[in-house]
Amino acid sequence: MEGGGMLLAVSLDISNAFNTLLWRRVGAVLEYHRVPPYLINVIRDYFRDRKLVYVDRDAVKTERLMSGGVPQGSVLGLLLWNITYDVVLRTDLPPDCNVICYADDTLILAGGKSWGEAVARANQATARVVRTIRAVGLKMAHHKTEATFFHNGRHGAPPKVRIRAADTPVEVGTQIKYLGLHLDSRWAFGEHFRRIAPRVERAAMALGRLLPNMGGPAETVRRLYAGTVHAMILYGAPIWAEKVVATRHLRDMLRQIQRRVTNRICRGYRTMNWVAVGVLAGVPPCELLARMYSEVYIRV
Repeated sequence: MEGGGMLLAVSLDISNAFNTLLWRRVGAVLEYHRVPPYLINVIRDYFRDRKLVYVDRDAVKTERLMSGGVPQGSVLGLLLWNITYDVVLRTDLPPDCNVICYADDTLILAGGKSWGEAVARANQATARVVRTIRAVGLKMAHHKTEATFFHNGRHGAPPKVRIRAADTPVEVGTQIKYLGLHLDSRWAFGEHFRRIAPRVERAAMALGRLLPNMGGPAETVRRLYAGTVHAMILYGAPIWAEKVVATRHLRDMLRQIQRRVTNRICRGYRTMNWVAVGVLAGVPPCELLARMYSEVYIRV
């Protein structure tokens, strides 16, 4: 994009990912990474003879041998998943293509100097990544695959095209959702905040009923409750902070939501000035909090 080109982003979804990772594949990957044999034997012994016991619809106790799934809720589960799924990151991809993985959330980026070149490379890269995922023994949820262009606007609006994820055609849309963020083609984040606003509004209103202006919890408790709403608003702040600081309607949208919480902290009326409410509550505007988190992220 910096060179005047464009990127086609493809988000892949793994069907029931953590429960379907085959144990035999885990053992093979541990050997590939030259993990000491005694540790491999410990892990194999951990998985050996595991059964799923349940009562079926006829009230009959049934047992089934298990052959896959990583232990969720433990450090071992994440480690085994990462070391096995690492093969996806090592997939041989076409030029100007990359794959990003966070747990099972897989994002393919295909660059090109034209729309057609980006689409062609995305098709090739997606086919190779899907082939690798299947080789690990995992299945794709193709109906959840999303794709969109990232571009700087110099080449006009992107064309309406489709790519192929294995044998499934996927229409390239105007946005995708990745790791909880709604990413549009220009990274404007307007759609992201429009989508999260109703959910945050509901949370703020629910907290408002717990925090009446007359009586109710002390200020320390009110700040604790307010922190839950701020956490929802500020998710992914290092990514969108600069855009919000520079875009007035996004700032106004966030301040409107934030005001519900700050009013309850300082027990203020709805008619109070926004600046006064922020000062009395001791809460900076969301765009400043987002910039702070962005600076901390960059330094770390």
